[in-house]
Amino acid sequence: MATTALQTITGPPVEIAIESVTRATRDGIGYRAGVHARVHISWPSWQRVMELGAFHLDGVDQPAGFEPDQDVTLTLQLRAPFMSAAPDQGDALSAALADPHSPLSHTESWRCTEVLQSVDAPEGHAELGVRTPWASPIGPENLVATGDIVTLVTGYLTGLGHDYEIHDSDLIRFTARADPERAWLVLITLDRTTSAGTIFSVHPHHVPVAARPGIALLLLEANHQLGAGSFEIDENDGEVRYRLAFARPTLATLKDRLDLNLTAMATYYDAIRSPSR
Repeated sequence: MATTALQTITGPPVEIAIESVTRATRDGIGYRAGVHARVHISWPSWQRVMELGAFHLDGVDQPAGFEPDQDVTLTLQLRAPFMSAAPDQGDALSAALADPHSPLSHTESWRCTEVLQSVDAPEGHAELGVRTPWASPIGPENLVATGDIVTLVTGYLTGLGHDYEIHDSDLIRFTARADPERAWLVLITLDRTTSAGTIFSVHPHHVPVAARPGIALLLLEANHQLGAGSFEIDENDGEVRYRLAFARPTLATLKDRLDLNLTAMATYYDAIRSPSR
């Protein structure tokens, strides 16, 4: 197998061994038309990939059962903006992947659709791994185009390992956790017609009546700092929520919206639970 290095956004490149690079000319079961590569990387390189979120693996957890110091196999798909730079033939594709002047030589030009590792098993060798949210044969951009926003959101949450529930086909519930002591309910309301939705992080502790004016001021200041979404407090029962809306998202924008929402609640969680005003 040919070895080369792919450039990262920051830091040293990632060393890979190229098993194959192919071009699929039509969609099929389990794959999409486009350029696909199967590569092998060392365990230290895999740790760097996870740390950087390279190959658009942001939010993907370490697959359970992976063994340290064993190589990892990645299945990659070339992103659409870089297809024009990809040659037609396999040998030329491999050469482009190894060419430091080619767009194909950057980790972020590719999306990882599958992560595998060969491990010992009672019956011999076996492969453990996960398929990422990018593995959908129809693709996240087409999910939005067809209006199936529920499939897009649930597929992304599955990739993150969230144990969610669906109510009335358009309300998704799951528990977010910043650490063992801080957890809260997340509600995502979806509209299939408009491919829009709203994410609510709901603080588990209701603010006492006497503390509500102070917390309202705190949340007003927080909203001024955060900008993207907004905290709100129910004047009747003291429930605090962080609301963030989105419309026709791709996986990248969905990740951004969800990250912003959860980070906002995690940042102000303690101040809301133990008001000092």
